[in-house]
Amino acid sequence: MSGEREGTRRRLAPTTSPATGVAESARLSGRKRWTLLALLLAVACFDSVTAPVGAVPAADPGVHLWVFHIGGGSYADHIQLVLIGDGVSWQTPRAFRPIASRAWDGTLTNDFAGVRATPGDPTGLSWMLRGPTGQTLQLAYTLTGDTATGALTLADGTRYPLVGVRFSAAVATLIAPALARTSDDSQPAVLIRVDDIPATDRDFLRRLTARGLTAEIAVPTRFAGQPNRLTWDELRSWRAAGMGVVLHSRYHLSTGAGAQHFISETVGGFAELAAHGFASHVFVQPGTWRDSIYFDSPTKLHTWRGALLRTFTTVAECYARPYWLPRADSLALGLPHVTISDGMSDSVTRRIWEVALRPNHVTVFLVHTARLMTPSRLDWFLDQVAAASAAGAVRVVANSEDLFGSVRTGSDGDQLPGEPQEGKGEANQEPSGDGQFSVRPAASGGEHRRIDHTDRRRVAERLQRGLLFLEPELHEQLLRDVHAAPQVGLLHL
Repeated sequence: MSGEREGTRRRLAPTTSPATGVAESARLSGRKRWTLLALLLAVACFDSVTAPVGAVPAADPGVHLWVFHIGGGSYADHIQLVLIGDGVSWQTPRAFRPIASRAWDGTLTNDFAGVRATPGDPTGLSWMLRGPTGQTLQLAYTLTGDTATGALTLADGTRYPLVGVRFSAAVATLIAPALARTSDDSQPAVLIRVDDIPATDRDFLRRLTARGLTAEIAVPTRFAGQPNRLTWDELRSWRAAGMGVVLHSRYHLSTGAGAQHFISETVGGFAELAAHGFASHVFVQPGTWRDSIYFDSPTKLHTWRGALLRTFTTVAECYARPYWLPRADSLALGLPHVTISDGMSDSVTRRIWEVALRPNHVTVFLVHTARLMTPSRLDWFLDQVAAASAAGAVRVVANSEDLFGSVRTGSDGDQLPGEPQEGKGEANQEPSGDGQFSVRPAASGGEHRRIDHTDRRRVAERLQRGLLFLEPELHEQLLRDVHAAPQVGLLHL
């Protein structure tokens, strides 16, 4: 197999949103065979089926996806994804199937590729891994609920600490496809985002729809349905009205979360969102996060945490860059925003809006609706956005993926570009200390060249359009085939 075909087989799994314990047979009755075929093609072609969902009881037999981080050596900046079969006895064969993930720069990685795994004890919590060149590693951990802590031991006795979180393998395609390349169109694009689903969002969203505008709704999954919050049914209604619904963690904690909590709040959050029927690969970082997970610089994303976001998201909206940089593919990891509620003056908002209208700019305007002095506080701004949209001066989107270009379009891509350089690009502007703006010199902008890493086989598009949930029989069939079926045979389905 050529290097190109081998790279294709290791592409990440496409985007869908199956959910454990949820069946909608009426929606799938005519699609069972097609759905299973598409999922099996994903397994065969990409060597990367995975299915993180919520917590799974430790006693349940089957296959689970483990998301590991190993804190040392060449593993430190990556995550490890492994499908592991629990087994029911010492004699029962167990699966140990490494899956490709992405590094923070978007390149595919699989540090356990080609290993031969042998269980070290009947519990399945210890594994001897023999690499392609004969080196031997030991992976061993203890289990508390669905969290593993332990170490990877090298042949020379070096030990690297390990932490992992176990998810069900039922959701086979939560790994994100690569974001398509940025559009050729220099038309500026704008996204209005509302966070935390307070009850005050209802009025603001009605004001948007009255003007023909849309917004992205960032949802902490455990907030939905709580007092003074939007419900899941309301979110479905707003999505039907054209709004985007994306992940804003599970609990929106004020925390500098440990590794297992970071994994749970992101991967687990996507699983919970999918369980309610919302397919999304966009993550919005809570502003209450601290320390290593307060992503206020690109450097903090150049880590295994950035690798996890690259693997499970197409766009991660954080605090890593200033908003006045022109559109670039690399902005998708750490996409900035500007908050125009929370006491922001009209004069500063107008100046930010002027920058947003510059060619080849993308701007996320965040509104905390609960912090508006009056419900009509931003009507003047919404009127301006609606007028600019009607005149074709700006494109208003409901999902941050569409600031760059749809994940459902594009062709094969090149290498990821370097980080955007502040002070380069088309007439960048930044606010000075007094709220005014100063112009930075323009540059060639070569570092913002377009890229495209869209799935060649377009499986992601077909699954996204045709599958929301797996019925139990399809779930079981998928797991049997993932665990046992020869890959070559699957390629010819």
